[in-house]
Formats: sequence, structure tokens, C-alpha cells
Amino acid sequence: MKVYLVGAQPLDFPSKDGGQIKGVNLMCNFKDDNVYGERADQKFLSDIALKNLGITIEDILPMLHTNVELELNFRGKVIGITPVSES
Repeated sequence: MKVYLVGAQPLDFPSKDGGQIKGVNLMCNFKDDNVYGERADQKFLSDIALKNLGITIEDILPMLHTNVELELNFRGKVIGITPVSES
């Protein structure tokens, strides 16, 4: 899914069930045929996904205000993020 990455919000807080929510919210804009202009949405990238990808928030920050490709699993969870080179 190609999106324009406009923000990244680190999260680290206790959940209601006593667990811990840790990761990064990615704020994105993308084309949507049902919206005038662009649609805005956010996707969560868990700390486990970050570890599996071998990246940190510091690796994501240079991608702000650029187009990226988000790889999603069948449940819509982010499992990959790749910069898109504009040619």
C-alpha cells in the first residue's frame, strides 16, 4: 500500500489488561476514490514488528514527508515499510 508518511508517534504505555503497548503509530495520507483530496489514517507498527524488521523509530524519521510502501498482513497490520523512489 503506497502512502505519504506525514508523522510517527512513539507509544509506550500500559494496556487496560495489564500488558504493555509499545511501538510506533504511523500517520499516513493516501489516495481514496471516495474522498476529495487524500484520506488520512494511522497504522500501528509494534515493537515486535520493528525488531523483526531490524529497524527503530530513528530509521523511520528520515522517511517522514516521503512516499513509502507499507506491507500489510491479512489482518491489516503493518509488517514492512520501504521507501519509494520517485522516478
